[in-house]
Amino acid sequence: MKSVQFSYLISFFFFCSLIAQSQSSTKNSFDYFNNNWSIGVGINVVGDAGDGFKNIFNSELNGKAYWNYSNPLVINAEYYLNNKFSFESVISLNAYKAHKIIDGSSVSQGHEANYISFDLLTKYSFRSIINSSRIDPFLSAGLGYTHIGDYQTQLHGTNISNNGRITGNLGFGLRFWFSNHWGVHTNAIAKFGTSKTTTNHQQYNIGFTYLFSQKDKQKPATNHSQEYEELIKGNYKKD
Repeated sequence: MKSVQFSYLISFFFFCSLIAQSQSSTKNSFDYFNNNWSIGVGINVVGDAGDGFKNIFNSELNGKAYWNYSNPLVINAEYYLNNKFSFESVISLNAYKAHKIIDGSSVSQGHEANYISFDLLTKYSFRSIINSSRIDPFLSAGLGYTHIGDYQTQLHGTNISNNGRITGNLGFGLRFWFSNHWGVHTNAIAKFGTSKTTTNHQQYNIGFTYLFSQKDKQKPATNHSQEYEELIKGNYKKD
């Protein structure tokens, strides 16, 4: 029992140290995002069974047939207006393979569909609110365009021809910056069809982010002590 309590105590102090480390940032660390860019690459999982979020966590109904993760590439570019607001463009690739469920029907073997989406998002970061330069939670909202290729249903052999669909997107996510430039991100996006003929679906992403340097925009601080020493020696020349 004592060993269990001791392990809880160690875990508690470890958790507190992480919080303290995440809150050791200054205002200048947030300014690093102003008028800056980042790029990212990762993988995605798409759920498009047609039942929205009703059975999203029901493993008996969904199983592996619910989730699509074939060639799941995600590439994004993000512009940071300031330390709170940013604008992101995202390109996602995936595929609906045989026996996967799309809008309530299973995909037939040999008649799979490709998935391509392009999204434009506005994001709001909470990094300055929680005063952390490492932990970076955010909300996102915007519009997207999704194209799903033609496929055939397994039960009735019906051929489904899909046109592109415009979606309204809402999402949330989290970044963890382990350096001034590199971070890992994960986010969930709900994509709502904007017409009565299109259904909603979900997308989940995880990947790496690279934040570009701003060294060329920042002037190094003046070393006044060195100037004073050079002035005494008579060697200092001010521009």
